Amino acid sequence: MGQHLAKLSRVVHLSLAKSRLRLRVKLRTVDIASRIGVAESSVRNWEKGRTIPTLSIDKTAALCELYQCSIAELDLAVRESIAQGDGKTADDFE
Repeated sequence: MGQHLAKLSRVVHLSLAKSRLRLRVKLRTVDIASRIGVAESSVRNWEKGRTIPTLSIDKTAALCELYQCSIAELDLAVRESIAQGDGKTADDFE
């Protein structure tokens, strides 16, 4: 866990395909975008697996707050998205 948190102190890479976390809390892509300061198209692209965003720790924390999830849940969603994507593994994004 300590190694995981150390990685989060740097820039965090997220891939949020299928919008599972966002839909769970009934937010729209525009809601997420405006609250973390990115374009709505960016959020849509993350969810569709077109791009993998690079977010600072404060924006990652904001995502956890918006999605009402822990870092571990966010990490699991990221890993599931990667596995369902183009065959890359989580190690490809570290």
